[in-house]
Amino acid sequence: MRSLCEAYQLGIIIRNKLRETNLVTAFENLDHSIDSIEDGYPAWHPAPLSFRAMVFSFVFVEITGDSYADFSRRLTRQPEVATILGFSRVPDESAFSRAWRNRFAARTVSSP
Repeated sequence: MRSLCEAYQLGIIIRNKLRETNLVTAFENLDHSIDSIEDGYPAWHPAPLSFRAMVFSFVFVEITGDSYADFSRRLTRQPEVATILGFSRVPDESAFSRAWRNRFAARTVSSP
């Protein structure tokens, strides 16, 4: 349950920052720990995409209402956003779908 509280707090912090700035800048200036949010992949699993970047991406998607395909296109058009979120390359929509199914606990997700 602690991870749900931390994810909620992250959303509140971002919401408060949006009063002063735009969404991309809010993420760029974000300094928030996600240490208690557990990666659904075991430690031995080679995850090609940063867990922190995926968590931030899902918060971003929830705020914007983008589909995985729209979000992937947004990152392609705005590579600086991909960098701010922590990606070294732009993931495709299937990467987000797999991460949603496999990296986040079943009790914390519902199909977007």
